[in-house]
Amino acid sequence: MRSVAAFFLMAGIAHAEGIPDAIYTHTLDRFLAEQIAGACDAYTFDREAADAASKAVEVASGLSETELTALATQVPMERLAADVAALFKERKIDAGKPASFCRAGKAEIAAKTATGTYLKAK
Repeated sequence: MRSVAAFFLMAGIAHAEGIPDAIYTHTLDRFLAEQIAGACDAYTFDREAADAASKAVEVASGLSETELTALATQVPMERLAADVAALFKERKIDAGKPASFCRAGKAEIAAKTATGTYLKAK
């Protein structure tokens, strides 16, 4: 799960006291889309769409980039690991089975979720 923590820290956003829920939710949606695209050959990650959404969510939060980065360094790693594990369980994703990522991607796109908007079919 260290790679998950690194993702949140690199993004400069993570759920902790003082971080708006919208930012955390967006970050998880983006992370899931990246994982699906990385594991399933049927999809690519739409970085342009995800970056535009990131910018909109960050601006709406009212926090500066410096504030977001500072808060990200205070992230409890156990919480991140638990949230990602719960997300995978909820979406029925098995990290060892690429087909489960493909099924999740198809479902996200069909449901028109934020995660689905960050995926493109090849």
